[in-house]
Amino acid sequence: TTSIADSIAPNDVPPQLAVHLPTTHTDTLAPATREGHPAHCMQLTPIKSLNPYQSVWTIEGRVIQKGNLNNYNTEKRTGQVFSFDIIDKSNSDIV
Repeated sequence: TTSIADSIAPNDVPPQLAVHLPTTHTDTLAPATREGHPAHCMQLTPIKSLNPYQSVWTIEGRVIQKGNLNNYNTEKRTGQVFSFDIIDKSNSDIV
């Protein structure tokens, strides 16, 4: 599994991205989704419709705020993560 920080440089977050992120930085030209299909070919779920019982969903949104890049170390791996807030075209958000 590739983390967000492995895929996107800290100051290079594209204005729109789907939750299913690409595995390499060069794949960020179009929003990536599961199985590599462009987001416009997928059934998009509005953010306000998400609930804990859904197992399959794709959202499209704009990053409105990005947190600091944090390093972590565990017994199995090291990496970097950051938090971000997303808003979709209906102004629903994930904070």
